[in-house]
Amino acid sequence: MQVALVTGIGGQDGYYLARLLQEKGYRVVGLVHSTDNQALEERLPEVSFVRGDVTRSAEIAEVVERFQPDEVYNLAGFSFPPASIADPVEAWRINSTGALNVLEATRALAASKPDVKFYQASTSEMFGRSQTPPYDEATPLRPETPYAASKAAAHHLVASYRTQFGLFAVCGILFNHESPFRPPHYVTRKVSSGVAEISLGLRERLELGDLGAVRDWGFAGDYVEGMWLMMQNSRPEDFVLATGVGRSVEDLVDTAFGVVGIGSWQPYVDVSPELVRPPEENSPIGNPEKANRVLGWKAGTSFEELVGKMVATDLERLRTR
Repeated sequence: MQVALVTGIGGQDGYYLARLLQEKGYRVVGLVHSTDNQALEERLPEVSFVRGDVTRSAEIAEVVERFQPDEVYNLAGFSFPPASIADPVEAWRINSTGALNVLEATRALAASKPDVKFYQASTSEMFGRSQTPPYDEATPLRPETPYAASKAAAHHLVASYRTQFGLFAVCGILFNHESPFRPPHYVTRKVSSGVAEISLGLRERLELGDLGAVRDWGFAGDYVEGMWLMMQNSRPEDFVLATGVGRSVEDLVDTAFGVVGIGSWQPYVDVSPELVRPPEENSPIGNPEKANRVLGWKAGTSFEELVGKMVATDLERLRTR
């Protein structure tokens, strides 16, 4: 039985990746930062949870040495870009130093287990907004936030370990991918939960920012399959995972209200100036052609299906709470 170590298993990607790996016969070890993980353990009862902090090199080294994983997926991260502006030091500590610690622990394991593989969760935020989309693996990195800069540093570290140490190390450059497990401060979940509450008479209005902002939104459950496929590739390479299609926040709102049978959403939505960010020069759209061609991967869940999943889950949560 192959062993996979997943850091950041408490996030949405960690959940879907753990389920996928278990379906493929892996023993999954999940690194958690806290001892209070009852809800997570109930969702993933067959995962072996171990406490550890990626920013502490000795802790992560001990975990890797103890479990001897065949594959290491580093999903741990300070993952909300706006928050990194308020706390850039913490973003750098987790996203850059943390990734380095996991890389170094994997390199140490490779001395006795040369076939060990490493996956790094990179992000489309590294590209910035000043270039003409769609963005692919050759697009220059122009990070604009501390979050994006810290992720870009980790991205370059992976390339260094691949070339200097011969480690099988890959980066998945993922565009926006969503699910019912998204935290409520992300706009997709803010909309899905808000629409569910409005449809049940639990609130009257939904406050949002720029309805014209465009994102390349996919389903997290599809994207973790791309992560796994990268690790099965014959050689270590980086890949962009995206749908290749941009949809606006207004599209998101219109689709979500349509799920609950409300055809005219305008009476329920307010645009707050405090939530409107500076206009973007370009919209971040990805080009998944390489992943399609080399890995045989594509985003299989449509935008409408994704929004439907999220609204339906929030409706069920509200009805049963």
